[in-house]
Amino acid sequence: MSTMRDLLATGLAQAGLLLSFVGLWVGSLTWTHAGRSLDRRAFRAINRLPELPVLDWAMWS
Repeated sequence: MSTMRDLLATGLAQAGLLLSFVGLWVGSLTWTHAGRSLDRRAFRAINRLPELPVLDWAMWS
């Protein structure tokens, strides 16, 4: 019989694997011309956003 700890560990492992595969898939998009242009457009759009000092503090502290 599974305990709650076993179920939580299994769920966390599955979530980690899913995030890994999504990251690899998104990274592989840059191997194509369309993926590279999408990556450039997303990067430019993010850099046009206004500065948020609170977000910087949260990310870097």
